[in-house]
Amino acid sequence: MSSYKITLRGIVQGVGFRPFVSNLAAQYGVCGSVRNTGGGVEIYASGDDSAILSFIKDLKEKRPPRAHIAEMTLQEQPAENTPHKDSLKFAGFQILPSAGKAGAVFIPEDTAVCEDCARELFDPSDRRYLYPFINCTQCGARYTIINTLPYDRPGTAMESFAMCPECEKEYNNPSDRRFHAQPNACHICGPFVYYRSLKGLSAIKAVAALIDEGEIVAVKGLGGYHLVCDAANPLAIRRLRLLKNRPTKPFAVMCRNLPPNLPPIVKEAILSPAAPIVITPYHNPPKELEEALKEINPLSGEIGFMQSYTPLHKVLLSLTKTALIVATSANINGEPIIADNEEAEEELSGITPHFLHHNRPIVNRADDSVASVSLGEFRLLRRGRGYAPFPVSFPGDVHPLFAAGAHLKSSITLTAGRYAFVSPYIGDTESTATQEFYKKSYHNMLRLLGSTPTLAVCDLHPDYFSTRFAQTLNVPLIRVQHHHAHLFSVMAEHSLTG
Repeated sequence: MSSYKITLRGIVQGVGFRPFVSNLAAQYGVCGSVRNTGGGVEIYASGDDSAILSFIKDLKEKRPPRAHIAEMTLQEQPAENTPHKDSLKFAGFQILPSAGKAGAVFIPEDTAVCEDCARELFDPSDRRYLYPFINCTQCGARYTIINTLPYDRPGTAMESFAMCPECEKEYNNPSDRRFHAQPNACHICGPFVYYRSLKGLSAIKAVAALIDEGEIVAVKGLGGYHLVCDAANPLAIRRLRLLKNRPTKPFAVMCRNLPPNLPPIVKEAILSPAAPIVITPYHNPPKELEEALKEINPLSGEIGFMQSYTPLHKVLLSLTKTALIVATSANINGEPIIADNEEAEEELSGITPHFLHHNRPIVNRADDSVASVSLGEFRLLRRGRGYAPFPVSFPGDVHPLFAAGAHLKSSITLTAGRYAFVSPYIGDTESTATQEFYKKSYHNMLRLLGSTPTLAVCDLHPDYFSTRFAQTLNVPLIRVQHHHAHLFSVMAEHSLTG
């Protein structure tokens, strides 16, 4: 008989890890408990020696698809010292309430709707048919809805949505795909979309018709609003460029189905759970798209494609005549992506009178990630939704420090333990709005990680906003020349030292 305390760190919250552990324990006849902690997941396991060894082996090898184990520590201990001894008497396995303050936990990223949820979304017999917030432990909103860690429903934007009996039953059923899926919801109890006085599917149908008529619409998504129009309508795209004051910068295109002639590596990247925008040459487009594609990217034949990564986008594109829409970040030039309903109507009123809102708050805004394929390899160009704030790891612990980022195309970094947590893309820090977003991003990450920096690193330039912000933290400050910072960042990414 063996008893172990097993501590796991990595992407182990918000990905169905506790239900997986509970089911695995049942498979091997292992008794004990599992719970989220501020730093990851804590398991107490007791059972026959061979069962425990198999249980530990499968924790790593059969983990849920979206889980990532960065560290596993095993501590053998007498059974009488385990926290579940009185309530369970080693006769079962239990998921315990979360415990502990936020620490250097890996914050789960938002992921694209999974195949199982996508299938249910378009199944007329399913109770979530065309429900634009369908999700499970394999997919859906994570980072963008998290207020506090450990990752539990009361600490998210879903706190105010009480689950109906059916959703509650799924949530508490260890054999269900939605067992402890924190954003779990349905038509009856969950968030809803609305356009003016229309709600739910009626609102989405009205907005789909507007897109087909050549209108520009602001659509609230996962990490913020998109400005959307028909990607096959050159006049609509031209108008969007004029109103957004974006004369030549390329727009991203969201697809109902991906164009058939994309290279396999590009398709794989676009259809991955992170679902970035992937910039790729687009040869031999259909004739009806040729003129529009010149408007989408006036500078070259490359197009940034992305999948319809949320159920809302999938439902919207199932109702439009067009199979391709321009979906560009909704913001005023040089300012961060808009995430609040009232702010959207105020700031974007000069671009469109049409807003498809929803009533689930976006706690942490996140722009779409951008990538490309170069020399046959996937290259991430901008870390946002789907990737951030996944960390870079170091060989050993580092000072709890704050890295203030660049002046343009900025992001920030906080370290905890041996990990550097990089924020989503913030943008150019020249405008007041972006500076406020920068400060909010800092405080959000500080709150989630529970790590207070004892050192700050900033650019050598004295007048950058990032430099001035770092000076306000009242900790020792190291100034690094801009191009040295680029060099060191690439070294860190590839775990090079010296």
